[in-house]
Amino acid sequence: MKHYIICGPPGSGKGTQSALLAEHFHLRHVSTGELLRKEISEQTDLGKAVEDLMNRGELVPDSFMLAMIRRVLLETTGVEGVLLDGYPRTKPQAEGLAELLRELGMTIDLIVQLSVPPDVILQRIQHRATVEGRSDDSVEVLKQRLKEYEEKTVPTIEYYRAQGAPMVDVDGTPDVDTVTKRLIHAIEKGSLEEGHRAGRELSTEEA
Repeated sequence: MKHYIICGPPGSGKGTQSALLAEHFHLRHVSTGELLRKEISEQTDLGKAVEDLMNRGELVPDSFMLAMIRRVLLETTGVEGVLLDGYPRTKPQAEGLAELLRELGMTIDLIVQLSVPPDVILQRIQHRATVEGRSDDSVEVLKQRLKEYEEKTVPTIEYYRAQGAPMVDVDGTPDVDTVTKRLIHAIEKGSLEEGHRAGRELSTEEA
């Protein structure tokens, strides 16, 4: 079972690309937002607690998010792996996920970062707001989301770099198909290099 993380600023196309990659590589696409909505709709104990917090306008604790991820990792079957979309978002979440993976005897196979300049993101969001009429796509909201990304998620990416985690940076500015091809190539190359490393380690052990 492979474990991938895809990250990038708001408007970078993470959701779209995650769905395409999940289909191509036969992965389970995991969006924490969708997980939360599922827990709430099914009225699980976790869902009821989360719904109560959200109704009070409070943030969902990292421990709740990690509990959902734990369930996903333990219960997912019938696929080649799991693709975490936009999670972890903060360094504490990354540290919690690392501890969970160690506990379960699992590892992160590759972290993919989608890089898109702020001016391109702004153009995309403004176009989407015009086409779809989404009130959450205002310039003010976008700037706040980009600020949060720089303050919280960028340090998370640096944390992974410092840990020597397998990472690849992919330019997300071209059209959807081009970016998808680049992502597929990056993941396939990462898997191949991992196989080579494993082969070298095996040869060393056999020697």
